[in-house]
Amino acid sequence: MTNRKQFPNEQAAGNRIAIPLLASGKFYGQKENVYKTEAAGLMETFYSPSFEIPRHSHEGAFFGLVLEGAYTETYDRRVRECQPSTLLFHPAGEVHSETHYDVNVRIFSIEPANYLIQQLSEQAGYTGAPLEVRGGTLLETAVKLYREFRRPDPLTGMAIEGLMLELLVNLSRRQESTPDKAAPDWLRKVKEILHDQFLLTPSLTCLAAEAGRHPAQLARAFRRHYHCTVGDYLRSLRIEHAKNELRFTDVPIVEIALTVGYSDQSHFSTAFKRHAEMTPAEYRKNFKKRK
Repeated sequence: MTNRKQFPNEQAAGNRIAIPLLASGKFYGQKENVYKTEAAGLMETFYSPSFEIPRHSHEGAFFGLVLEGAYTETYDRRVRECQPSTLLFHPAGEVHSETHYDVNVRIFSIEPANYLIQQLSEQAGYTGAPLEVRGGTLLETAVKLYREFRRPDPLTGMAIEGLMLELLVNLSRRQESTPDKAAPDWLRKVKEILHDQFLLTPSLTCLAAEAGRHPAQLARAFRRHYHCTVGDYLRSLRIEHAKNELRFTDVPIVEIALTVGYSDQSHFSTAFKRHAEMTPAEYRKNFKKRK
């Protein structure tokens, strides 16, 4: 298998590249195992080291359970890090791309049948929002599906249908409690400003003025909806930026620390380890993107 040169369904549109739309059961990478029932399509896919997947979308919604390896995924102006035991939900039509590290990657994909998604929308108010989890009931159910997929028997089809329904019900319940759903527009605007200006240290007063609210009101609302302070959220954005610098550049760690607002490398390393459970040096060694 070769890395990205030309992909199916990718067509030039003038000087632009049309975003491919993949049909049900179609994924980049090397298909290894497939199991299909009326309720779901299940597939295990392998990707060679440093695989690049362009911006694309899928006709139907699907879950992706990372079994092996690590990569970054860009979607909806956001970047998330995907490692083993990460479960991702991609709503239909979501545009995303992937950059894989210099390791093998293996993903278990779960595509619910369209009629189940429709039932979920009609009966449970399914919102179609993207989601990632690293624990809890959703991940446990996805792992059970993978076990059924790997060891099929005469009752596997029935088991998969039950687990698929359980997965979708838990997805809907999880999305009902997603903080952004209840957040007012002005608060979501503040969150967008933080994403755009996280290296500039915007003050709470300036953020509140942009939103037309009092700083105290902003602080209370932000904690209520996002379960952390504005400062904590800003700190997490900076750590994510530092991760990208460690992965994709050779900038010295001390310079990265200064860029994200830490006066010395020791203070930065402590904060980074609290967030990533490893030091910046260990993170760069494990996840550095090789050219």
